[in-house]
Amino acid sequence: MRKIVLSLTGLVICFMIKAQTSIADEEFNSSFSPNEKGATVHYQGKSHAFTLDIVAKEVKTTDNPGFYLADNHIVQVSTVPLPPVKLDLSRLTDAQQKQALSAYVDYEMTYFQNKLKLKCNDLKKDWIVINSRLFLLWHFNMHTADDNEVKQQIYLSTICFNQVLDLNTIVLKGEDYPQQEQVLKNLANTLKTFDKAL
Repeated sequence: MRKIVLSLTGLVICFMIKAQTSIADEEFNSSFSPNEKGATVHYQGKSHAFTLDIVAKEVKTTDNPGFYLADNHIVQVSTVPLPPVKLDLSRLTDAQQKQALSAYVDYEMTYFQNKLKLKCNDLKKDWIVINSRLFLLWHFNMHTADDNEVKQQIYLSTICFNQVLDLNTIVLKGEDYPQQEQVLKNLANTLKTFDKAL
């Protein structure tokens, strides 16, 4: 009888492990839910999830997916899959995260300059920790070929499971940079991850 119970227990455990999607194979779908504090952005996978709260008096979606108007200021929340790596994504060291995020920023800057033909300069990067999670804060000056008004792009990037999560906003001429940076930090402070589907 004991052998039968042990065999059945082993089968159940094997089934549970097989039923769960590994982090490397996860695919996430995003959704947007208004609430009394503003809105929540959900990223739902088969066996993992993460959420962010946009706290504002009014949050609206735009025609561009991932772009939201929070009290009439644009905030972007987006994800980019990490390239396949032979690493345990559930236990990335700080050094591994820094290497992955630095390579990601280099790729994005090349894309902005070469593909989108944006004039970007004065890139600055800082590593910060918010709620025990490592983020790369990066920002730069930018203007398009037909626009001489210099704007700043600010990003906060981190790794959620097998995704780079980007929080982004723009600082227009005359706007306060520290205030817009704080908007992103406040957003990052609401990030919650779940080792289950919600």
